[in-house]
Amino acid sequence: MITLLQIKQRIKKLSFVKKLLKKYYYKASPMKRVSYGEENADKTFYVIGRDNNVGGAWALINTVMMHIGLCEENGYTPIVDMLNFKTQYTKEDEFGKINLWEKFLQQPAGYTLDDIKHSKNIIVSSTSPVPSAKYNSYAGSDIWSNSEKLTLFKNLFAKYIRFNDKSKNFLDCQAEKYLKGHKNVIGVLCRGTDFLINKPVGNDIQPDPEVVLADVKAEFSKGIYDAVFLATEDQDIQDLFVAEFGNLLLSVDQVRISKKEMKGDAWIASVRNKLNPQEDKDIAFLSYFTATYILSKCRCFFAGKNNGSKGVLYMPSNFDFVKIYELGRY
Repeated sequence: MITLLQIKQRIKKLSFVKKLLKKYYYKASPMKRVSYGEENADKTFYVIGRDNNVGGAWALINTVMMHIGLCEENGYTPIVDMLNFKTQYTKEDEFGKINLWEKFLQQPAGYTLDDIKHSKNIIVSSTSPVPSAKYNSYAGSDIWSNSEKLTLFKNLFAKYIRFNDKSKNFLDCQAEKYLKGHKNVIGVLCRGTDFLINKPVGNDIQPDPEVVLADVKAEFSKGIYDAVFLATEDQDIQDLFVAEFGNLLLSVDQVRISKKEMKGDAWIASVRNKLNPQEDKDIAFLSYFTATYILSKCRCFFAGKNNGSKGVLYMPSNFDFVKIYELGRY
């Protein structure tokens, strides 16, 4: 017999699926070709743009990389447009004035939007995050089990995703600050809050923090490590690891959200903005990168399947081993 609670849960799940489909498919605009002049007639520029007020920094980069893969296959020259498309890191007074991508990263092929404003051949990308099944590294894709695809994306990252000098210097300084001379560090990325509460349909199931903690404790007990570096936006997970490792737990200073602060189907980005309206979005963007950048410098890596852990795997690293939790999808 189906209980009232089960009925409510099913209605909630169906409602979430409807929202997800509407967000990622119903509103997606198709790829289109435009021409603004006769310049650069020997090139076809591919402008990558998509509104995304929920995705974190690595979700944005992962989407850009999927489109860059399509560019490589077709000989297009990619340009990232975060000038005319909004993200959760876009400041209201900078929208339409400053390309967010260029605040932190170099353009993939060196061309900017200003460089192509009189160009003959321009393709404006579809606003769908996945432009081609071949270059799909979205939630639920086979990138975790397909070593060829992971290598493809690592190569795309090495070739096209480059931090600008200011960001690179910041990340290097932060890594030196937080690792504090530690040489043998266990890296852990633990996604919580909105994923553990909402269980977004189609996304990869995140591991139980208690299970991750137990695995990390077992590895740490081998006596070859001098610290644990934890990347999480979840205050409850942070507290859990602090209680176990104390001063041996390293983590970046950032705004974290506890389970009690989450409401309904809210995503962490919207909750964080409501609770901390004065948070500097540039710092939030770089904090996300700082944590994953430091993780790539650890000796081993524990993580669930999410965009942040993909980012860690894309970056150069020298891990003894990687533990990715294979738990299926919500």
